[in-house]
Formats: sequence, C-alpha cells, structure tokens
Amino acid sequence: MTKRQQIYLSIMGGVISFLLIGGAVIYKLSNPIVEEDSYKLVKVKKSEPLVLKGIVQPKNTSYLNLDQTLGKISAISVKNGQEINENDVIATYQNTTIEDQAEEQTQSLEKLNLAVTNAQINLENATQKQQELETRLTAAKNEHAAITNKKIDEEMKKAEKAEDENKIEAAQQALDAQKDAVSQAKQVLDEANVDLSSVNNTIEQTKKKITNTVTAPIKGIVYINDKGKTDAAVPYATIVSPDKVIKGTVTEYDYNKVKVGQVVNINLLNEEKSIEGTITDVNALPEDMEVSTQTNISSDKNNTVSTFTFMVSPKEPIHYGYNVQINVPTNHLELAKKNTIKENNEVFVFIYRDRKAIKQKVEVKEENGKYLVKTGLKENDSIIENPGVRLKDGQEVTVKQ
Repeated sequence: MTKRQQIYLSIMGGVISFLLIGGAVIYKLSNPIVEEDSYKLVKVKKSEPLVLKGIVQPKNTSYLNLDQTLGKISAISVKNGQEINENDVIATYQNTTIEDQAEEQTQSLEKLNLAVTNAQINLENATQKQQELETRLTAAKNEHAAITNKKIDEEMKKAEKAEDENKIEAAQQALDAQKDAVSQAKQVLDEANVDLSSVNNTIEQTKKKITNTVTAPIKGIVYINDKGKTDAAVPYATIVSPDKVIKGTVTEYDYNKVKVGQVVNINLLNEEKSIEGTITDVNALPEDMEVSTQTNISSDKNNTVSTFTFMVSPKEPIHYGYNVQINVPTNHLELAKKNTIKENNEVFVFIYRDRKAIKQKVEVKEENGKYLVKTGLKENDSIIENPGVRLKDGQEVTVKQ
C-alpha cells in the first residue's frame, strides 16, 4: 500500500469514528434513560400478642379461722392433704364458759324442782282441807234439816236452828276462804312448772353450745395449720377445690383488650411448654393501685394505675402456684405511620402487585403511635415502605432486596 492510500484510509477512519460518536451522543440526548425508583417491601402483620403475668390457683378456696365465740378447738377431724366432701366435719369446738353456765343453770334447776314439789304439797294440803270443810258444811246442813223432825217444842227448835245456821254460815265462809287458798296454790304450782320448763329449755340450748362442729363448705383437699388452732389470724384449715384456674392481671391501659371467651396461650415459665386456655371472667373492679413507671409521665408526679384481675381456664392441669405468661392475641393488623400517606384526612398505602405500586385507601384507628387497620388490608399484604410523595398510583417500581 502506497503512502497516499494509508493517509486516505486514516482520514476515512477518523471521519467514521466522529460520525459514530456524534450519533451516539445525539441518540442519548434524544432518548434519555428513565430510571425506576426502588423501594423496600414490608408485609402487613398482626399486632404482637398482649403478654400478661398469671399464677395458677384453685378455682375455689375456703379458709377456716378460729372462732373464739365458739370456744377452743378440741379436735381436728381430718388429716393434712386429705380429700374431703362438702359438709364433712373439719373441727370440733369446746366452750368451757358455756359449760360453766350450764352447770349454774343446772343448780338453779334443782331449786326450781324443789319449788315445784313444795307447791304441789301445798296444793294437796289445801285441797284436803277444802274437802274437810265441805264435809263439815254438809254435816251442818244435815243437822239443820234434822231439827224439823225433832219432837221438841218450837222454842227449842228455833234456838237450835239459829245455832246451826251460824255453824253453816261459818263453815261456808271457811270453805270459800279455802277455795281461794286452793286457787292460789294451783297458781303457784303452775308458775313453778313454767319456770322449771323454761330453765329446762335454756339448759338444753346451752348444752348444745358447749360442743360445736364446723363442716366443709366445699369439696376439695384440706390443708391443716396447727398454728391456726390458737391464732385467729392464721387459718387452721384451708380447703382448695380440685379444679384450677389462672389468675392474671392487666392494667387499665390494656383492660379493653381482655374479653371473656378469648382463647389465649399459656407459657409455663419453669419449662418450655405452651397450653391453650380460655378467659372465663374479667373483674370489673380494680384489685389494687400501683405507681406508674411509664416514661411519658413526669417523674415529679405519682400517677396511679388501676390493675384488674381476670381468670383463665387451662385445657390441661397445671400445678398450684406455678407462674405463667399469658399471651392474649390482639387480632389487629398493625401499620406503621411511615408506611402511609395522608391526603385530605384520609390514609393510603401502596400495595405491591405485579411490579407496580397500587394506591389503596385504608380505614385505621390510631393507638400508641401506630395505626390499627380496620379495613383495606389483609394479613401478609406486601406494601411499600416509606412511599413518599413521588410515588404514583400504578407506577412500576423496583424492589430492594
């Protein structure tokens, strides 16, 4: 190749290169590359369950304490840990004070018995005397009647009749007085018998109070504490029902999240085991008050928080006294505010579907700085995280891994 040809080829190569570079620049300027925005996705999840404390206890518990009005406990009829039925005898009381009263009443009874005997004798004597006076009066009347048939002159008859009439009158007066005496003697005897009967009844009732028994109000297992026999502050017998429940506590901030009939998970703290249970009762009255430790409350003020109790029935038996953790499902879809946009007081999210961001209106309730979803989303929906104002409905997006 001649030198002239080489020069020609070099010039042609330079022109071609220039044209190629210029064309590329012109194409780029006329067809700019549109870059897709890239976002992270988050899945819509239910709120974390409410975690509460609880302790296993008997469903029913009955405490029997010393009742000093009944006297002293003389005997315990059951053994510690024994299974008992309702109305079984647990303890027997002996009241020495009542026993002394009964003895005094018995002594007064002897006096009343003597009074009744004397009143009976007096009545018998008074009745006998009345009979004698009645006999004497009858005899006087007979004598008076016999004077008529006597063969004596009239003057003597008249004198004898007058004498007999005086006798009859005196006998009648004596008889009337004796009848009053008999009536009084009967009254005295009746009163003595009433007093005797009353004291007998009193003694009978008093003797019943000397010994008293205490029976079990419920069926269960009884536990005996000998200290309680002399100390009224300590139960001498504690009866626990065989059925067990879990007593949980919840503050006023979460009270409305705990409902009767809710199914909960019970985690045993002393072993890796979870048991299902059901809330059977929620106390409407607060159990106690405690100082709030929430950080949003000024430290120079003590704010009290009410604590409520609720009962859970476990599906499997758990030992008395075990501490457990109660997980109460909230069943709410939770939504972070940063993953939403707000327009005209309405809340929207962008659901990721077919590589596009689909704008979706949601109805929410604000709680503790988050949104609880009422409508518009379902669990495991994928939504755009931090959508921002640039994102448009139906825009194609790139997902960051």
